[in-house]
Amino acid sequence: MTKLFLPLRSRWGRLVVIDHDTEGVLDGRRKYERTYCVLKCDCGSVVFRPSALVRTGAVTSCGCLQEESLWSGSRSTRNKGRRRA
Repeated sequence: MTKLFLPLRSRWGRLVVIDHDTEGVLDGRRKYERTYCVLKCDCGSVVFRPSALVRTGAVTSCGCLQEESLWSGSRSTRNKGRRRA
């Protein structure tokens, strides 16, 4: 199995790859190696995420993007699940 290393200093959404790491995971009788990226977000925080999730676009920020969109979203998004009186 090939390791999924993303190029250093490449940008994926708000994240920039600054380092790589691998971790072995024992699943039943087989051992899998997962490749992780150490990423720096535009907001300044450093996060550790699986390379596959970064490459597919499932991860684009450290969580700050979701927080920002929650507060700047429309009224219906902020009050989702609440009934109007």
